[in-house]
Amino acid sequence: MEKIDAVIFDMDGVLIDSEPIYMHHVLSFYERFGIHVPYEEVVKLAGSSNEASWQMMASWWKEAIDPKELEQLYETIMQGEEEVVFADIVNPYVRYILPRLRERGIKTAIASSSPMSAIHAMMQQCQLLNSFDLVVTGRDFPFSKPDPAIYLHTVKQLKVAKEHCIIIEDSTYGIEAAIRADIKVAALKDERFHYDQTKATYLVHDLLEAYHLILEGED
Repeated sequence: MEKIDAVIFDMDGVLIDSEPIYMHHVLSFYERFGIHVPYEEVVKLAGSSNEASWQMMASWWKEAIDPKELEQLYETIMQGEEEVVFADIVNPYVRYILPRLRERGIKTAIASSSPMSAIHAMMQQCQLLNSFDLVVTGRDFPFSKPDPAIYLHTVKQLKVAKEHCIIIEDSTYGIEAAIRADIKVAALKDERFHYDQTKATYLVHDLLEAYHLILEGED
């Protein structure tokens, strides 16, 4: 691998193991209305865009409903009911590798489809407020992953060459976005949500393995 000057992290599934929590909340919401949604269906939400998620969820409703209307109902019903404590679901080695990357002069960034409020809450709760050179939300772009815009923008803002950058992702859409941006991507192996990770440049079991992969470029 060529020398790495910047590492771009997805948030959900990479920095935090949040997808199972979100799925639990979705199941709880539908149960309140007496609607049974098979877990196998809810799993399909993992890694999907915000728009696609609400369209899918609307298809499970007991009658025809606009996805925006369902989103408003969900936020009203679930607000404050089951708050995600990000510090409880931080992934292994996050706090270990981030300071070590920066000590080596490697820039770090978050490029997540989640809203900025959620990203900042995660950084604050996980004591990572000073761990990143740049934080980008996909909500600032017309199209979500697999559109590559978020990654192209992030690389440009970091002022690094694409060939000296690596993205750490997990979902099918995230990996596709990295590929379309022509940037190396290490997929954090996860077999729970039926992601297609076969197109990733590298497949790693955890963030520590990803860290060692990055260091190989310095040898």
